[in-house]
Amino acid sequence: MKHVRKIGALLLCLCFAVLMVPAAAFALDTFGYNEAVASGRVYDGTNLVSITDFQFSGVFVIDKVSADGEGILPSPNAGTYNALNATHLVLKGEDKEYYTVKYDAVYENVQLKDAVVISKAEPQIEIEAPSSVWPGNEFTLTATIVNHFDYDAGLPLAEDMSLTVDNAQRLTEVKKDGNRYSAVFAAAEGTAVDRMTASVNVLDTAQNYSPLTAPEQKTIGLRSFADYAAVDAAIAKAAGLNKGDYRDFSAVEAAVNAVVRDKESTEQAEVDAMAQAIEAAVAALEYKDADYSRVDEAIAKAEALNKDDYKDFSAVDTAVSAVVRGKNITEQEQVDAMAQAIEESLNGLEKKAPAPTKPADPSKPAAPTKPNINTNSPQTGDDSNPALWVSLFVLAGGLTGAVLYSKKRRAH
Repeated sequence: MKHVRKIGALLLCLCFAVLMVPAAAFALDTFGYNEAVASGRVYDGTNLVSITDFQFSGVFVIDKVSADGEGILPSPNAGTYNALNATHLVLKGEDKEYYTVKYDAVYENVQLKDAVVISKAEPQIEIEAPSSVWPGNEFTLTATIVNHFDYDAGLPLAEDMSLTVDNAQRLTEVKKDGNRYSAVFAAAEGTAVDRMTASVNVLDTAQNYSPLTAPEQKTIGLRSFADYAAVDAAIAKAAGLNKGDYRDFSAVEAAVNAVVRDKESTEQAEVDAMAQAIEAAVAALEYKDADYSRVDEAIAKAEALNKDDYKDFSAVDTAVSAVVRGKNITEQEQVDAMAQAIEESLNGLEKKAPAPTKPADPSKPAAPTKPNINTNSPQTGDDSNPALWVSLFVLAGGLTGAVLYSKKRRAH
């Protein structure tokens, strides 16, 4: 009985002594460990996780002490882990001052209370492609995973990447160069569309990256020539005009000469402006005046006539009054018709008949002319002319006989 009491006293003293020993006396790295708790995270290319509760097996039951630290997973890849290595432990708890642990010590194959899950990362993808290509031409589509975390081995394999372009044919398999993935395509021909859409995504077979909810996309223009139909129609319209009918045709020629061919569909507005310039120049054209010279000549001819000399001059007056001035060259036929109407009215004129003259009465012979004897003539010394007096006498006798003969015939 005495021995039992001595042993009990010794154990009590020992326990009291242990409680009184400073914390430095217990080096926990020399004891075993039970388990750890670590936090899961998204894949970041490393195999490190945070330990939030590391339990040592050599701690007194009544002591409250554990540690936080850094866990080292067996692999950097995404997945589920049940054990890890622990290091960089830092003690925590109310009784931590009674214990010590080496900061750089590594505790291997520490079992985890709950499995740690490293989930797949969402890729950040950038696309490189030409802004536009001609139908049938080849082009390269390149995708870059930006969040590669400087860990090439953790990136998707070439076959884990999807690179597609609608309205195009892929000519090569996807090739991987570091964090860049590329493939060669050929743009479709004979299609009515004017653009293509490139799409890039990670397939669900990738170990560390998850597919995007919607693929990364980029629009690639499908190049084509602008539509010159309006330009060609305007040029044809201008070509169908007779330059000689217009006062100035130079603006139309300048607009036609300013046309630049082979513009692309992205420059359609410029092509439409060319067509509008030609149309505007054509619309601004002014016809030359019609030639009224024949009309003027006909009117002058009519005005030179005396109306009173003709039976009816009204047709000429009507034709002259019907002349309309201001016609242009396209109405020349109308102007010529005016001139012809005047000319025809002039040709149809009829002159009045001349007034008849009164004939002389043959039954009344003219009275003989009495000789003019100038009695006031100065005397020359010879007042007789026998031959003259004889002639007068014979003439008088003849006239007397003629009168008597005439009366005699009337009496019978």
